[in-house]
Amino acid sequence: MPTMTVGLSEAKANLGKITSEVNRTGEPVTVFKNNKPWVVIYPASTPETVTNPETLAAMDEADCMLQEGARYDNVVDMLAALKKAVRDV
Repeated sequence: MPTMTVGLSEAKANLGKITSEVNRTGEPVTVFKNNKPWVVIYPASTPETVTNPETLAAMDEADCMLQEGARYDNVVDMLAALKKAVRDV
């Protein structure tokens, strides 16, 4: 099945529709700029579609950390804490 493609101006004008279609079908859309592939829009992975055990463990640990009230100033701090927590298990 060929990958769906759109030009940058069409992507800008129809981002909501394009992202809804990507999530509905699960198929990525390649956005072209100056007739060259520029970015690809993929649906976000959900826990139901992730099969990597390490990723699932990290997602579970992140959920626990948030439930315990952990808050971070930025993603770097959060990832460092997550890495430490998974390593300590």
